Amino acid sequence: YFNLKEYKKLLKGLDRLKGKTYTNHNGSEFQITEEMKYFVIFMVGSMLRPTVSEVYSLKYEDIEVKELKDTKYLEFAINRKNRKMIVQTLPTSFYALRDIKKLRPEHKETDYLFAPHYDNRRTAMRYMSNMFSQVLRELKMTKGKLGEVRTLYSLRHTSLIFNLSQPNVDLLDIARRADTSMKMIQDYYYPQSQLDEKLSEFLRI
Repeated sequence: YFNLKEYKKLLKGLDRLKGKTYTNHNGSEFQITEEMKYFVIFMVGSMLRPTVSEVYSLKYEDIEVKELKDTKYLEFAINRKNRKMIVQTLPTSFYALRDIKKLRPEHKETDYLFAPHYDNRRTAMRYMSNMFSQVLRELKMTKGKLGEVRTLYSLRHTSLIFNLSQPNVDLLDIARRADTSMKMIQDYYYPQSQLDEKLSEFLRI
């Protein structure tokens, strides 16, 4: 996952790299697009998996903007492990959607939200993954603290850990919203989320 400092570095790096063109090993070219930044923000605000059935299945028409106590967020239904589930996002995903719409003012409601120029969603997934991997190489962020290789799944892990680092968090609620098990929350995500939060106590500061 990305800690908060790394996440900010990633977003700044995406701004800096926007528009740069690279060549694949097969000779084809691709560009770092503005869409990638909004994708990252959307993912970290939603706890979605970077899979065909989750984030790459989303169309504009699937998403409803909701509001609670003057705070806007998104709500939509997706297939998770062969069953329909309602997802409610953080406000940051709402802002990402707003900026995507500004980027594509001519979009249709039936268009896919991300990489809409690819009808084949597996191709769209490879396209976004390839772009993200290049960004990480440029920013020298390909590996985490323990040497683990980062992929688009790192955004889901980041989202979970950011949510779990909040005070008085309900672990079961986060597990349900993320469509993961309490065992994963308790054994991996929650301990990771508390490392930096508890650091001052550990150092007796």
